[in-house]
Amino acid sequence: MLFQLVIDQLRRGQSEIQEQILVNYVFSILLISEEVFTKERPTLRVANEIKLIKNFKYLFNKELNRRQSVKFFCNQMNVSLSTLDRAFRKYENSSAKKWINTRLIEEIEIELKRLDMSIGEIAFKFGFSEVTNFTKFYKGQTGITPKQFRSE
Repeated sequence: MLFQLVIDQLRRGQSEIQEQILVNYVFSILLISEEVFTKERPTLRVANEIKLIKNFKYLFNKELNRRQSVKFFCNQMNVSLSTLDRAFRKYENSSAKKWINTRLIEEIEIELKRLDMSIGEIAFKFGFSEVTNFTKFYKGQTGITPKQFRSE
């Protein structure tokens, strides 16, 4: 499924956001591959910051539909927000909050493409209690409404 998402993104053309999306997809593929194919500790020494980012992304993906804050994940990992953001800026060239928003938009767009759920159902699925808040969030991140995305 991740390979198909990468292929879809490559067909859409390249922008800064799309490049970040592809980087996240590839990173996810590598994380999954490492878990599937590595029975013992990896021989590579990974910086603590990369482990922190990996743990954050893992926790976020588990809580994807619950709209948790960055602070929630910091508390779960027992690290400060500044420590997490420093790692993100170093290895992801963005903040953890921006990464969350980009990742959430990726998942929302997958659901919008499927057409088997209403926009309201998608909003609820991703933890928005009001469709208007969902639409404002989506438009603030992408410049278009979910309905406009579907009609493209």
